[in-house]
This record gives sequence, C-alpha cells and structure tokens, in this order.
Amino acid sequence: MTADQVYIATADGSTRVFLLPVTGWTFLTVRERGGTEFMLGPDYEILNAAGEYGLDYLVFRTAPAAGLIVEIDFVDGSYIHLLDQLDVTVGVADPYISLEAL
Repeated sequence: MTADQVYIATADGSTRVFLLPVTGWTFLTVRERGGTEFMLGPDYEILNAAGEYGLDYLVFRTAPAAGLIVEIDFVDGSYIHLLDQLDVTVGVADPYISLEAL
C-alpha cells in the first residue's frame, strides 16, 4: 500500500474548512508537515462529496495554528488539479515583452 502525499494549505489560525483535492480514496491520513498526525473524530471530520466538483471537505474541530502546513496521505484515490477547473484569463501588460525575458 503506497500513499500519495498532497499539500492542502498553510493554516492561518482561523480557517477550519479545507477542500480536499482528492477523490475516490480508501485510506486518508491528515497531518502537519513533518509532524503530528491529526485524529479523525477528535481533531477533524470529512464531509464526503460536499464541496465544489463533488470533492470532500476536511473540517477541523479547532482551526490549526497559523503557519502550520496541513498535508494528507491517501491511498487509491485520484488527485484533482483544481487549477484545471478554473476559468482564468492571462493577459500581458506590455504586448511587446519577450517571453524569453520572463
């Protein structure tokens, strides 16, 4: 059983709800980067398919401390690239700028 790791967010100390960019997982671990594993029940709950695009919400009982990096490990799921779902238009301020200069 190999787990994939995904960055979820850097906590701001007040946000409790995060969208999980993973679907179809059979095993999920929520932890701070390089540290403590959060416990399902006492620390957080999962709201299945309640989020945008049918994704799950990760809901902490208490907001993680500011600066804490929240990650998940999951098995048998698919990572959803949320950027692919956004309607984004990119413009260039100077139409004569060279792409090589960027």
